[in-house]
Amino acid sequence: MRHNMTAAATFVDVRRLAEAVRHHGAALGMADAQLFELELALVEAANNIVAHGDQEPPAGAIALYLEDPAQCRGAVVIELHAAGKPVAIMLPAPEAMPDSRAERGRGLLLIRACVDEFAYERRDGINVWRLKKHLP
Repeated sequence: MRHNMTAAATFVDVRRLAEAVRHHGAALGMADAQLFELELALVEAANNIVAHGDQEPPAGAIALYLEDPAQCRGAVVIELHAAGKPVAIMLPAPEAMPDSRAERGRGLLLIRACVDEFAYERRDGINVWRLKKHLP
């Protein structure tokens, strides 16, 4: 897995991460619909890091890693690495949607709907979010 970029853990800089992922997917020939889903999943994961990571600015950062699809059997694999406290992720059932008036609670469902595989782990004191989307 290769390190592609690091961005500040801010909502504004999440856009930079999304642009990098979009360019990577476009270079691989992904269709627009797949690019949209991959970018949406990345934005939701990165926004979760920003909103719930409890990082201390200015040290708070998100590192983006993109794996070569040739190494992933025809899939795009993205990892986001960020310091901060461990995250208690409880993946809801796909059909479990929060009340329509709720302001939160849809991010993990969106990630799950947009990628083929989603995982979170704590690795050597770092939060690692892994997203995988198969190429057609």
